[in-house]
Order: sequence, then C-alpha cells, then structure tokens
Amino acid sequence: MVYKSKINLKTKNNFKIYHENEKIKNKRFFKFILSVIIILNLILFLFFIVFIYDINKTKIENQTLNNKIESLKQKGKNISNVNEKRMINLFVQRLFNNVFHYSFLLKSNDEIDFIKKMVYDCYPKEEFKRTKYKSYLLYQSKVDGDSKKVFLDLLNYWWNIIIIIETNLNRRFGVFIHSFITLSFKNIISDKNLLIFDLDNLEIFKLKNDGENILEFPKDNDIILKIGNDDLIIYENFTSNNVKSFSNFPQLFEYNKSYEKNINPLTNEKKGLFTIKSIEMIAITPPRDATH
Repeated sequence: MVYKSKINLKTKNNFKIYHENEKIKNKRFFKFILSVIIILNLILFLFFIVFIYDINKTKIENQTLNNKIESLKQKGKNISNVNEKRMINLFVQRLFNNVFHYSFLLKSNDEIDFIKKMVYDCYPKEEFKRTKYKSYLLYQSKVDGDSKKVFLDLLNYWWNIIIIIETNLNRRFGVFIHSFITLSFKNIISDKNLLIFDLDNLEIFKLKNDGENILEFPKDNDIILKIGNDDLIIYENFTSNNVKSFSNFPQLFEYNKSYEKNINPLTNEKKGLFTIKSIEMIAITPPRDATH
C-alpha cells in the first residue's frame, strides 16, 4: 500500500508539472499572439496615418494645380480683355479718326491741341507734321475700374502716354510719359521728356534734372505709379474705396509762378493726400508709325 501511495504521489507531481508547463506554454502563446496583434495594429495605424497624409497631400497638390489653372485662365481672360480693348480702340480710331472726342476729361479743342503739342515737341519739326498722327484711348477709370492690374495692363507696351487726372475738387492735371513702357522687363523708367501739366490753365512743367529713374511702377504694394520725389503717387482703388493719392508737387519740376508754400498748385489744396474722381490715358503715336 505504501508503494502504491508513492506511485500516486509521483503521478500527481508529474501531472502538476505537466499542467504548469502547459500553463507556461499557453501564456507564452498568448503573449505571442497578443504581440502579433499589437504589431499588426501598429502597422495598420501607421498605414492609416501615411494613407491620410498622402490623401491630404494629394488634395493640396490638386488644389494648388486647380489654383494655377484658374490663375492661368484668369490671365488668359485678362490678356484677351486687354487685346479686345486695344482692338476696339484701333477700330474707333480708324472709324472716327479722333478718340479725343470720347474723353470725359478733355473739354475743348484748345485742350486737345495743347495735349497734341506736348507730343509734337518731343520730335523734330520736320519729322512730326500735325496732320499725321494716331491716338488711342487706352484707359478710362469710369469704364475700366481702378485696379492696379487693369491700369498697368492697358498702359504696358505704349509710349507718348497722356495721363489725365481729375480730383474731387474738379481740378484737372496730368502727366506726359514719352518713354516706351515695358513693365515685363523693368518697373523704374528714365524719361528726360516726362512732363507734368495743368490742364485747367494749359501750362507745362518740365523736369529740373535729366529724368533718370523719374518714373516707378512698384511691384509689391498698392501704388500704381510714382513720379519724382513724391511729386505724384497714385494708389489703386482710388474711386471704388476712395483711397487717397498723394502729391507734393513741385519737387523735381520747374514751377516759376508764385504759390503758397503749403498749397499744391495742381490740386489747389494742401500738399499731401488728395482724392481722385477720374483718370484717363491716351497714347499718341509718332508719324513713322501713323501711316494711313
């Protein structure tokens, strides 16, 4: 009986050992399975993050591409509008032979003759006959608006440009730009023949210097054009948002008449800020480009 008892005890011990080993194996297997599941979840989680990142990146790239496409479409539309306006100007000029009569700011034939003479005086008398010229109405703020882009697009690639400005006090003055405008290549221009004029009194004011870098079309702000030493600065949105422009005239221009020191003789108000009611631009071609 004692022997049998020893056998049973040994069997029980073996069974217990076996059972413990199985428990250890099961624990290890469970840990292995759990580790595999955790690793798979981490892989899936990383895949999900990468997938979301790629989707967002693709969306951003698509949006950027769409924006570029829309920008190109808008540029194409703007170029088309500019070319259309130039073609209309050419048609009107050929049909009526005088775009000056379609100006809102020129009031009389004397003013028209005054404008023409400014251009003629830049050329030798034997070259420029007064009966031989072409004029183009490039821009009218009442028609074309007051954005910087539109203004410069219509101005670009012209010369002999007359810019006429009317203030809120109904004063009219302007600028004559003789040099060829090529804003694609340079935005600061020298022009020894650049003039400022008083249209109400039919007076011309010449430069005191040789006109080096007298005219600037800043690229990175809301200034449309700047002349001289703050003799004239025009800001965009001058009518739609009533943005004031600036003139400290005369600085780099001759002005021999007497005037109050703090009064601008062009605007007939205090020097500095003033409000623009309307602007027009007209170009007159020289005779060699005005054959009929």
